Amino acid sequence: VERRVRDWALRRDDVRAVLLTGSRGRDDGAVDALSDYDLIVVVADLAPFAADHAWLEEIGEPLAVYWDPPSTTVGNVALFGDGLKADFTLC
Repeated sequence: VERRVRDWALRRDDVRAVLLTGSRGRDDGAVDALSDYDLIVVVADLAPFAADHAWLEEIGEPLAVYWDPPSTTVGNVALFGDGLKADFTLC
């Protein structure tokens, strides 16, 4: 999963950095089978990511997505067809 997100970010000129946070971002062994991926994605311009959600399809097949109302960040929780659950905060 981390490689898939990294490869997606490297293919995009508008993604500046991706940070893995939460239980998977710590090295204390707190990860379990229910742990999702909490990602902070630093982008050059937030507006295109907020306006067009097709970028999620570049990562996988989204089955269900919850979007926070846009502000200075864009956040969502995405469940993908292969079972991946990821929380994205774009800033």
